[in-house]
Amino acid sequence: MAYVFIHSECIPCMLTVRLREMEMMGLSEDVKLKVMREIIRYLLENAVEGMDVTFIATNTFRIMKKITGDMDPYRSCKIKSNSIALSLLPHVKRYVDKSKNDVEAFRRACIVSAIGNAIDFGVAEYKFSLEEVEVANTALSIDNVEDLLKLLKPGVSILYLLDNAGEVVFDTLLLEEIKRRNVKTIGVVKSGAFQNDVTIEDIKPLDLHSYFDEIVETGTDGSSIFLWEVSERLLRRLNDADLIISKGMANYEYLSNEMKIRKPIFYLLKAKCSIVAEKLGIPHKSYVAKLDLRYLNY
Repeated sequence: MAYVFIHSECIPCMLTVRLREMEMMGLSEDVKLKVMREIIRYLLENAVEGMDVTFIATNTFRIMKKITGDMDPYRSCKIKSNSIALSLLPHVKRYVDKSKNDVEAFRRACIVSAIGNAIDFGVAEYKFSLEEVEVANTALSIDNVEDLLKLLKPGVSILYLLDNAGEVVFDTLLLEEIKRRNVKTIGVVKSGAFQNDVTIEDIKPLDLHSYFDEIVETGTDGSSIFLWEVSERLLRRLNDADLIISKGMANYEYLSNEMKIRKPIFYLLKAKCSIVAEKLGIPHKSYVAKLDLRYLNY
C-alpha cells in the first residue's frame, strides 16, 4: 500500500483552489488577502512531512469558511452538478442496462460511479468537462471489480462513503446493483460542507434514502471520516461493517494512511491529482476500482 501524505506540490494546489473559490464567491481583495494570510500561516505550522494531506486541506477550507462567514461556498455549484448528472443519468443507465451478464453490469455500474467522481471542482490541475461522460470508451486502470463481487454475499454489511454532488446521482446505478445482492448498505454523508461534497441537506431532494438501509452523518465537515472527529454513531457503524466502499480521492488519501481500520476497502475514483496517480501506479486522470485487503497482513 502506497501512503498518501502531504507533498510539496499539494501546497500550491490548496492555495490555488482556495483562491479560485474566493473568486467564485465574489469576495473583496482585502478579504481574500486575509484568508490567504491565515491559510499560509496554518500551512507553515502544519504542512510537515508525514501529515495527512486531506486533513490539511480540510482545515484550509475551514479557515476560509470561518473568515468569510460562508459555511457552504459550493451551494449553487452542487445544485448545478446534481442537475447535470440527473440529465445524463438516462444515458449512463442505458450503458449499464446493455450489459451481457451480471458481472458486466456490475463492472459498468462501477465505471459509471467512477466517472461520476470526475464531477469535481476542488483540484487545481484538473477541470471537469462533459466529455468525461463517454462511458463506452472508459476503462479502469485498476479493475478489482470481480474481487469485490466475491465479498458481496447475502447479509454482508457495507459502509458506502458518498462523495461529490453530481457523483452521487451516478452512484445510484451501482447502489441498485449492490442491492440485488441482498446485502445491507449504510450511506455516509458529511454533516457540514467540504468543497462540493454532499451533505445531509444536499441529498434530501435526490431521494437517496431508497437506495440505503440507513444513512449516517459523519458528525463533521471533514473531507473524510477522520476517526478522531467523527460521531460515535458512525464509529459504531464502521465497527459493525464488513467492508467499505470509498468514493473519491480524499477518502483514498486518508483511508490509505489509516491502518486502524482493518476491513476490506474498495476505492472508486478518478486520479485527478498526479501525486495520487503516481501512488496508485497508474496514468494521471485514469479511473480506479481498487480493492484493498491490507487488513490480511495484520
